[in-house]
Amino acid sequence: MKNSNLLILVLLVFVSASIKAQENLKPARVVLSDQTVLEGFIDYQQWGANPAFIRYVPSGNASPTVYYPNDVLYFEVGDDYYASAVVPVELSPNEIARLTDSAGFILQTDTVFLLRIYKGTKSLWSFHDPDIKVNYYISTDGDYQLLEYKRYNARNDRDYRIVKENKRFIGQLTLCLSDCKDISGKINKVSYAARSLIKLLKAYDQCVGLSSEYEIEDQPGLRLKLGLLAGISVSTIHFSSNSPAHKSLVETDFASSLKPTGGLALDMILPRNRQKWIFRNELVYSSVSFEDTWLEEKPDRYTREEIYNHLEFSWLKINSMLRFAYPVNSMRIFVNVGIGNAIIIDEVNKKKRDWYFNVEHTVTEGKAVEYIRSNEQSWLIGAGLKTEHFGFEMRYSKSNGISDITALGSSISRLNFYLTYNF
Repeated sequence: MKNSNLLILVLLVFVSASIKAQENLKPARVVLSDQTVLEGFIDYQQWGANPAFIRYVPSGNASPTVYYPNDVLYFEVGDDYYASAVVPVELSPNEIARLTDSAGFILQTDTVFLLRIYKGTKSLWSFHDPDIKVNYYISTDGDYQLLEYKRYNARNDRDYRIVKENKRFIGQLTLCLSDCKDISGKINKVSYAARSLIKLLKAYDQCVGLSSEYEIEDQPGLRLKLGLLAGISVSTIHFSSNSPAHKSLVETDFASSLKPTGGLALDMILPRNRQKWIFRNELVYSSVSFEDTWLEEKPDRYTREEIYNHLEFSWLKINSMLRFAYPVNSMRIFVNVGIGNAIIIDEVNKKKRDWYFNVEHTVTEGKAVEYIRSNEQSWLIGAGLKTEHFGFEMRYSKSNGISDITALGSSISRLNFYLTYNF
């Protein structure tokens, strides 16, 4: 339909714009393997996975130079500090569907960039490859030790498959932090996660006396943002059926419905990756109004039938979406994809039938659609742009409609235009 084609065109324009805006030069300090210090810029994407290389630019107009971990001692950009290290990487999958049946570790030595996520007496580092789990390392005086952890499949006494954990890192931490007996209980409870490990190392530093030269570099966590959205919705309804009982609906071309719409939004912004990925949930008010008259005349039988259908519905809808928002200067362009679930809060469902036979005239009234679906489901896509607080979005959705009759389809397509505000 025209609405969906228009949105696809807008999405292509936004994707094209984002491709042109991929570079994000930030001031950086790079120390090469031969101790050469470079002060310039790095194409900084606030990586979620550790970078395999960096693109260094001495000035804004210069050509970039690519440096790999073998070329660099460390580099600093923004709040991030990465060090080059030759370390073992544990390659076992961590997703339940891909777990192996062995408790043994799969180790491979590699030269990588490690991200420092806590700087203290014992520093904590992370390495995340998109194809494997996050590996954590603890360091003292430049020596990096992999904290070894693995999930694997096993069977219990009843021969049921269960997930077990090889927590060798607990023993490693016990040895590494053995000069502080007060935290032994905390070590046994620590989980293989950044916040849990950082909390333990904070407790250790307090135990041994944290020196003022040390600082805390907690990883950024999930951010929450509340917002408002308001706009208009252009809706069309399409009935389909093979039954003659519904032909007054199927054969009527209902005019589009133009209605106000709006609601509340909660954005859950994932850390790092320049905060490009967002889980968005909305509580939205939505409504439609359709009315028209269907006419059928049969002069040879002296009959005339008119059916006036009037349909008005209001919903409260929960939309759940994944948003990708790419920064371009002071704005972000974004695309959404998700699903919606709506509950009817008000309805008008009327039919008036005028039947003429010669000079006789009969009028009957009833429901246009005998059984109404109380819960409407839809899929949706959208695109827009936003600043820190204000934004605009165009969104297309298609739902299973109002009919709860198996023989009567009633899909509703919507094109929404929203103005948004984030607190």
